[in-house]
Amino acid sequence: MIATDNTNVPFYWNGTGNGSTMTMLSGLTRCKFIKQFQNYCIVANVTVSATEYKSRFYWSTIKTIGTWSALDFVDVSKDDGQDITGLRVLGDRLVIYKNRSIYIATFTGDANIPFVIYKTNSSVGCISHWSIQEVENGHVFLSYDGLYYFDGNNSYKISDKITGTINALSKSALLTSISTVYKSKNRYLLGVTSGSSSTRDNVIVWDYFNNAFSIYSGIAPCSFATLYVNGVDERVYFGDYAGFTYRIDV
Repeated sequence: MIATDNTNVPFYWNGTGNGSTMTMLSGLTRCKFIKQFQNYCIVANVTVSATEYKSRFYWSTIKTIGTWSALDFVDVSKDDGQDITGLRVLGDRLVIYKNRSIYIATFTGDANIPFVIYKTNSSVGCISHWSIQEVENGHVFLSYDGLYYFDGNNSYKISDKITGTINALSKSALLTSISTVYKSKNRYLLGVTSGSSSTRDNVIVWDYFNNAFSIYSGIAPCSFATLYVNGVDERVYFGDYAGFTYRIDV
């Protein structure tokens, strides 16, 4: 398992004992995102030698997480005033979310130039990487004005029916909205904060089979996890602000 906390050097855990700090690019002290893609380790929105590169991503040597080159990077639309706000794999592509746009990285197979970047037709971007989930061969994500579905080339707004609910949420807390997918019930769950609350006090639920919205009330999630026991028994859990963990719908 590889992970990052946006504060320290990324770390990994091999399944036993304690985790360890990863051997990274020289000078890299922080990265906001880390992702495995096409046998490469990708880190994005980074700080290197005390300089922030919020629209840059680096890739490791293929099939390793411990060998890096200072020359192996791409600045995604450098100096456009936007940060990389999320990374997510969709099929054979790496989707790179920014504040107000979405880019795609495709694998070339070339050792020197392994990735080609192009801008999609999406006119919106993502504000919370925790909101991005794969649903029905696309991504659902939260933008500043509501929820969108990204099909790999364009984004379509899906939350028109609940614009009033979206507008009543805390704008500053939208950045930390969290989500998960409840596949057996065809539901996308988004933990949000109302305008008068300091915690995520509601969960907006999109039933993507019936294109209908509802709300789980009485749930204040600080985290979500969808797990599969024995590979087949789907269970959705959430953690609350008191340190307890609960299973949804039980």
